[in-house]
Amino acid sequence: MKFREKAFVSQTLKVIHGYKILSSLRHRYGKDCRFFLVRGKTGDIWLYLRVLHAYIKQKNITKYVLIGDGKGLKTIAKLYPYIKCDIIPASYYDGISLQSAWCFFGAEKLNMDLSLMWDVELLYNRSAVRMLDQFNFIDSFYWFLFDLDRKSANPALPEFKKITSELENKFKSIGIKKNKTVIISPYAYCVRPLYPEFWIFLAKDLEAKGYSVFMMLDRKNEKNDFGFPDIFPSYYDCKALLEYAGNFIGLRSGFCDIISGCECNKVILYPIKMEKFDGPYHRSELEYSSLMQMELCNDAHEIECHFCRNIRDQNPEIENFEERISQNKKLINSILSTFPPIKKGKSE
Repeated sequence: MKFREKAFVSQTLKVIHGYKILSSLRHRYGKDCRFFLVRGKTGDIWLYLRVLHAYIKQKNITKYVLIGDGKGLKTIAKLYPYIKCDIIPASYYDGISLQSAWCFFGAEKLNMDLSLMWDVELLYNRSAVRMLDQFNFIDSFYWFLFDLDRKSANPALPEFKKITSELENKFKSIGIKKNKTVIISPYAYCVRPLYPEFWIFLAKDLEAKGYSVFMMLDRKNEKNDFGFPDIFPSYYDCKALLEYAGNFIGLRSGFCDIISGCECNKVILYPIKMEKFDGPYHRSELEYSSLMQMELCNDAHEIECHFCRNIRDQNPEIENFEERISQNKKLINSILSTFPPIKKGKSE
């Protein structure tokens, strides 16, 4: 069988599978139920649910169901009180099949709205349009997915766990000092990891200024090669943690979307823009994914890191050792400028 024939058969099977899933769900929930396919990583899901609230209010949708193959969907959905519908877990194949069915039958036929389409398997990938320079990431949700006026639409506000004496004692017991601790997030799905030495030098300089330092990472999937204690809060607890610690530094990730509204010192590092546009994949540089341009906050310190690369950027990092050390020092000094020294003996 030729390649085109294989692709046609594979795509046809996905369309059939996706249609069967929707037929079964319509039988279960009724023809008047609207289905929302929620796919992607942490930031995609967070922003989708944030803007979805304005869409269902505008369209007066009262009966709906979320379908998703993202691992964090149920956890993130709990942060939005307006979501009281059923959430149907799906496999990756289910998700791509539902997208294929949508492409073939259309939204009205299936009574389903789509999320962002990243998949290069699709013969028609809509991602290329929304990632042009005229737009930024939040436009993908307001305009591209829901056809909403960004100026007038009211996104949903999340609800996090409030700081309690019990939680405060827990933070103290592991060495987190109020307003004197920096939580560093060194990993991001869409950004190539920086070499550990950078984070080590930065953390040691922060310690020299009087701050305690914790690395935020999931030991199940991420290595702590930094020599500092690590912590991995739940999404529900993260606001209380950061506002108690007082400071956050991280590579631009979906977690940055979630904590964008936290009242703390936030320093976000962005990769440089890719020289060649790679349509199907996410853009995470400052120009496209700025938290402040997306109007998620107005108090972040956003810095472009010249030796940081998008996960899809195949260009090497700075190979000249002296230039790399110079860039390294400039970036660390730029970050440190947002952290005033802590006087010894100052009360907690």
